[in-house]
Amino acid sequence: MSRAENDLRRTLAQNIRKFRSVHHITQEKLAERAGISLPYLADIEYCKSWVSDKTLNKLASVFNKEPYQLLVPSNTGEETEEEAPFQSELTALVAAKKIELRALVDNCMTSLALDLVKTVKDAPR
Repeated sequence: MSRAENDLRRTLAQNIRKFRSVHHITQEKLAERAGISLPYLADIEYCKSWVSDKTLNKLASVFNKEPYQLLVPSNTGEETEEEAPFQSELTALVAAKKIELRALVDNCMTSLALDLVKTVKDAPR
């Protein structure tokens, strides 16, 4: 595992512990609310396991956070005045990218559907 991957795992683990503390949530409660097993959560917090995007979303939603917020190093686990502009810019960027991605998926699906219709029309009977 590279140093960057290790740092990212450590940041995720630290943020989960900080947010659990801020929200007064035990590992057991977090695992239950996120719909994951307690041993898996413990492995994440001790940097033994990585998370899927689905699990990251589940964990973030328990804390009413965006998934990226669990991956951004922070001293307190909460926004400071200096971080606020950065966080709002990052939130806006993520929202814009989601819109772009949805449009791209829509265009791709439309193109696939048109190709399928054409293939069916052109198929010998």
